[in-house]
Amino acid sequence: MLFDVAPKKAKKDMYNYSEEYLTLIKAIKDEKIIVVKGVRRIGKTSLIKVVYSELKMPKAYIDVRGISPSKVSEWNTVIFRCFKKMNETIDITKKVGKIIKGVEITGRLGFIGIGATFSIPRSEDIIEEIEELDEKLGKLGKKAVLFFDEVQITKKFGASNLFAFIYDNTSNITLVLTGSEVGILEEFAGYSSDSPLYGRAREEINMKRLSPSQSLEFLKLGFIESHVKVPDEELLDAVESLDGIIGWLTLYGHYRRKISHKKALTRVLKEAEKITHNEIKRFLKNKGPAKTRYLKILKALSKRPMSWGDVKRTLPKVTDARINNYLEQLIKYSFIEKVKKEYRLADPLIPQGLKLFTIRR
Repeated sequence: MLFDVAPKKAKKDMYNYSEEYLTLIKAIKDEKIIVVKGVRRIGKTSLIKVVYSELKMPKAYIDVRGISPSKVSEWNTVIFRCFKKMNETIDITKKVGKIIKGVEITGRLGFIGIGATFSIPRSEDIIEEIEELDEKLGKLGKKAVLFFDEVQITKKFGASNLFAFIYDNTSNITLVLTGSEVGILEEFAGYSSDSPLYGRAREEINMKRLSPSQSLEFLKLGFIESHVKVPDEELLDAVESLDGIIGWLTLYGHYRRKISHKKALTRVLKEAEKITHNEIKRFLKNKGPAKTRYLKILKALSKRPMSWGDVKRTLPKVTDARINNYLEQLIKYSFIEKVKKEYRLADPLIPQGLKLFTIRR
């Protein structure tokens, strides 16, 4: 269903991204690393979950948000148990066996069956499981694909070293990496020479926001599916307010099926206030005196797109080098985008979250 707010798992419920879908399907056959990029709420998780659900091959899906960002041991345990589970479910005497169902890791450690007591796996243990899996796959003439959602979080665990090992030392394992903090994802996935993955070939899939006409079509199709008649002027107002971010459009459609246009849009804005405020708050943590400057830039951009010179006039006493750094960081964490020579907010509802911040003068 188009207005289901959970990430999609069936292709029939996914709107518009057929090109990205076909590109990902082909890349899984041909490439060893695939990077799916895009700002928050643009549909990345739906894309990879749809593809994951359709694949008839050994596979695993890991939502890295379910792993404590402060615990390398937890990451090691999760990745070890993932490969171990895949090995356990592949029986080379029965072809692929139960592995077709896949291994999904979406919460904390308990969901993969780790008991109250367990030993933390060593790096050698993880490597051994990876090599065993690759060997089994080679004997079967099969490939395995591992999806890592919000993979940039694993940068804190040094996971790119592990992925570089898989790239260099296996023949039958493909990695699909996706994340919402685009710049961090790029650094992690080998765009930066500082990354262990630097220099490895990869396929890039860049998911973009819907155009106004696509947004309008999406809403119309969703309401037809929901058997709800909505006036065109209301649809156009929603499209203008939510600016092609399919996650917000879906949430609006979800509410509008049962309540009025005004109430549905107000509810979306209220939820966006909490969500975007928390995202900005996490970004600003430990930013010190720069916190106020970041907020000034964001609040200025919430009024209109701006050139570099406009941003400079917002912070006249700040050096050019610092302004460049602030803009680079905001782009890296997907709060703003640079389109041609102008900077603009990546999400039209970021101003909702900004309302909860007070800027010191």
